[in-house]
Amino acid sequence: MRNKVLGGEYLAFLSIKYEVAPGKLFYALTSARENQKSRCGKLSIECRGKTQDKDIFLIMNDSRVFAQFPIPKEFLSDEAIQS
Repeated sequence: MRNKVLGGEYLAFLSIKYEVAPGKLFYALTSARENQKSRCGKLSIECRGKTQDKDIFLIMNDSRVFAQFPIPKEFLSDEAIQS
């Protein structure tokens, strides 16, 4: 069974691996949530689906799928940004 990693920890891992500032990655995710797609450095981000409490993102490096995972809506909310 795979260990579940918290969204913030996984995003930190992605930002380090692909040399993208965490704030830019966070902004790209919120942009993809609003516009379906966004780019951040070498990464292409697509919002693939939405549930009541999570948004599901696909992250690609060039044309290769790197990850697909859900992020809780409150993690990307305006309240989270302001705190």
